[in-house]
This record gives sequence, structure tokens and C-alpha cells, in this order.
Amino acid sequence: RHFRRLHLIHGDSNVLPASLYLKTGTTRLVLDLLEADEMPAIALADAVTTLRSLSRCLRPPWRVTMSDGRPADALELLGAYHERAAKLFRGRDAETDDVLDGWWHALEALDRNPASLVGTVDWVTKEHLLSEFCRSEGIGWDHPWLESQDLEYHHIDPTRSLGLPFADGHGICSREAIRTARFDPPKNSRAHARSRMMREIKDKDLPYALDWEAVEVVNQKRTRMLNPFQP
Repeated sequence: RHFRRLHLIHGDSNVLPASLYLKTGTTRLVLDLLEADEMPAIALADAVTTLRSLSRCLRPPWRVTMSDGRPADALELLGAYHERAAKLFRGRDAETDDVLDGWWHALEALDRNPASLVGTVDWVTKEHLLSEFCRSEGIGWDHPWLESQDLEYHHIDPTRSLGLPFADGHGICSREAIRTARFDPPKNSRAHARSRMMREIKDKDLPYALDWEAVEVVNQKRTRMLNPFQP
């Protein structure tokens, strides 16, 4: 019964914009640390088993075992990554600073009051939603009705999703920004260079071939963009 409860509240897909924003933002910073050869010296005894164990624990402390056998606190380990990233990348740009601030806020809230992350972190939000549903309907966590509620939480239609109404606004783009991004990729991206070339040839009635890293007009020179960071 307890495992069923945990299975329901721990989904793999993100619904809340803030959750997706933090996941991708913090991953980017950790990859930046890796590229700079500045990763904290942290090694778990068994990473897969540890992650599974953590996913079944709803409240702190979240304890893990290091490769040398000593115990450690998972939030403290995440804090070490945050501290190193902040030291190296704070002030790099507004987005980096915003991710660092959100990351720190999430770590502090998980340690002191996880419920304050309703609307920010998906598993906290889903547990709150399903707990309230059980209470209002007078049912237990083993009731099959919860399975449909779990699916509705992750519904891709914003008008049907049970999760999106809880979104706290962090990481949400305006509709205008979304419309602009559909037709105007970031200036430093390969997508932007590719779209510029497509606009040049689309009205010239010429056969062409299009790939991720190349645009070729038949019988003319092929334009290649092998480095996505140098468009």
C-alpha cells in the first residue's frame, strides 16, 4: 500500500514549469562544472539503488551511503554542487543567477518545509493534491480512483491538467515569448542560422536538402554547420 502511494506521487515527467526550469537549469550548471573540471569529489556507493531509495522517502532526512562507506545527507551533497556552481558561475548572466537562486530556495525548503514547494516541485505538488483528494472523498491511497487522478495531473492539455493550476509562475514564458520563439530561434543557435538560410531559398523554386547540420541547394555548394555553438 505504501509503495503504491509512492508510485503514484513520483512521476518521471515534469508538469510544473518551475520544476522543468530547475531541472534543466541545474543540469546545465552541473555539466558546466564537468566541462570546467570542477566537479565536487562526491561518489555514491550505489547510485541506482540510492536514487530508488530516495524516491521512496517523502520527508528529510534523506540519507545516502558514500563509496567509502560513510553516511551522508543528500541535501548537503546537492548543496556542495550548488556552492561550487555559485562560486564559479554567479554573475555570468541573469539566467544563471536566477537558476542558482531557485536551486538554493528548493534545497532550503526541502530541508525545512517541503510543503512550501507546492507549485514548484512536481512530487511535492502531486502528493499535496492527492492527499487532499483522499481527504475530501474519504478514500485511501489504495483506491483505484487515484490512478485516474495521477494521469490527469500529467495531462498535456492545460485545460485538463490537475497540476498546472498549482504552478507558481516561476519559469513560465509569456504567450508572446512562445510565439516569438517558434519563428525566431536564439541568435547563437544553429537553428537560427538554418532558418535564415531557409528564408533565403524558400521563394526561389529550387530543390534543396535539409538536415540538422547542413542545408544544400541542388547543384550548388552545401552549407554545413558542424558546430551547433558556432552558427
